[in-house]
Amino acid sequence: QKDIHGPTDSLTFWITSQATIVKYQADFLLWFHLGTHIGGIAVECDGHAFHEKNKEQASRDKARDRAFLKAGFPVMRFSGSDIFKDPLACAAEVKEALSEVLYRVSKDGGLF
Repeated sequence: QKDIHGPTDSLTFWITSQATIVKYQADFLLWFHLGTHIGGIAVECDGHAFHEKNKEQASRDKARDRAFLKAGFPVMRFSGSDIFKDPLACAAEVKEALSEVLYRVSKDGGLF
């Protein structure tokens, strides 16, 4: 958890593993609270052997993605190979996407 306090606002970040969103669990939820606004990104770490093994699992993953998005948390999926090969590049992608979400929420919240 990281808190950033300004003169009229407070920004708090959390990283929650196995976060429950609706009826599903995200591998990680990177989220923030800014005034009355909450935003963030769900991060899924997918092993090829499980997640693309059959049509039913692919369908369940897509249903999870839609549920997360409807709850206000877009999903970023990384394969286990991608994470193993270059974890810093994966983290940089998440940081970039989270920055965009934070920008939108900040703008909608009237901070600028």
